[in-house]
Amino acid sequence: MDSVKTLLMGVAAAVAIAAVTSTIAVAAHEGHGGESDKKAEAKEVACAQCGMPVAKSPAAVRATIGDAEDKVSEVSFDSLACWFRYASKLEKGYEVQAVEMLDYTTYGEKKASWIPLHKAFFVKAKKLKFTMPPYVAAFASKDKASAFAKENETEVLSFTEMEKYVKEKIGLKKGKEAGGMEGHHH
Repeated sequence: MDSVKTLLMGVAAAVAIAAVTSTIAVAAHEGHGGESDKKAEAKEVACAQCGMPVAKSPAAVRATIGDAEDKVSEVSFDSLACWFRYASKLEKGYEVQAVEMLDYTTYGEKKASWIPLHKAFFVKAKKLKFTMPPYVAAFASKDKASAFAKENETEVLSFTEMEKYVKEKIGLKKGKEAGGMEGHHH
């Protein structure tokens, strides 16, 4: 029961966070193909898993999650590590409807682009500021991903390869929660 109560409190907090207008929230609506006419305010959206500011992260992730009562929440994360940890704790009755990641090439721009996770090209990075390790950037373009991979002396990963890599690095096995939040860089 405590885990259900904790999850519900987390979902309630995430709903409250998602309701705050921010640069990331505005960018999130633009990623669905339409232009947003909402004005961004200077308020920060915090990662639903660790509390870090999402707007500063070049590896931000957002997810749309529905519950059994057809209530839908958008939650934001500063990294893939936080997303996978959060997703591993979802209780029955909650369904992930969509997950997108910031296109690294649009990091810091007013009109950020978001890529569905299964369509992105991923690249391991030596370091990315304002995000949790393992450091992984997402790209909509394979050419841009390849150029970034060359700079970082690594390779382009598919969704399946990225998921395996991140989950192994954070100690996540078969839906079990990983250990603490060590390695957190601000």
